[in-house]
Amino acid sequence: MDESTETEHVEQRVTPARIVARLIGIVFEPRKTLSKVSFESGVWVPILIISLSLIIVRLVLAPEMNTRLQDPEFITSYSQQRGITEEKAVEELEIVYSLSPYITFVESPILVLIGTAIVSFIVLLIGKRVYKIAVPFRTLFNMVSWASVVSAIPLLLSVPLKLINSEWDLPTNPGFLLPVDSLNPYFHQLLQTLDIFLIWEIGLISIGMSVIYKISLQRALSSIGTMFLIFIVLNVLVSASGL
Repeated sequence: MDESTETEHVEQRVTPARIVARLIGIVFEPRKTLSKVSFESGVWVPILIISLSLIIVRLVLAPEMNTRLQDPEFITSYSQQRGITEEKAVEELEIVYSLSPYITFVESPILVLIGTAIVSFIVLLIGKRVYKIAVPFRTLFNMVSWASVVSAIPLLLSVPLKLINSEWDLPTNPGFLLPVDSLNPYFHQLLQTLDIFLIWEIGLISIGMSVIYKISLQRALSSIGTMFLIFIVLNVLVSASGL
């Protein structure tokens, strides 16, 4: 894509109609859409959508957090770890819960930005080291942000389930079909991670990478798939170990 085309994209105004068009395009015409949004302004749109989705889910789960903070065993464990009395522990935990909504509103977009930046940076390194092509970080950050917007879908879809039972999850991974007790905790966590929405996101980032670096989709998918596989394995090891 030449400089005039990139400048044209960057200078386009962010309008509601264009936002809707881009969101629809990510689903139905991902290659064409990602080739445009990677060079356009408006990267705040997918970041905002994902952040708000995460905030909604965390607020829905807030009552469960309060219940846990009021559990006598948790209070005892917390007081022992802090080296304070249980009365003091209760006071601190009440402050934590009262501040949790504000923390959620601040922390959620930060987490989204950091996660997007990490993936974008790794894609940048892959491009430089493997494909010997230098691409501006901003371009990759735009692409990853828009490709990741589909991660908001399972968050929003899970809200009705969480309102009924906080432990319920979407049946979109193999782990849902198998009983927990019959599986190794590491393997069960791995099956839960292999969610269709994550696979969709990996596919979209691969499509975006193939467009930007002008490589085959198969080659891009190999690189992005390997990157996410490493993330998944590390996440499984940490989660299943309870660290």
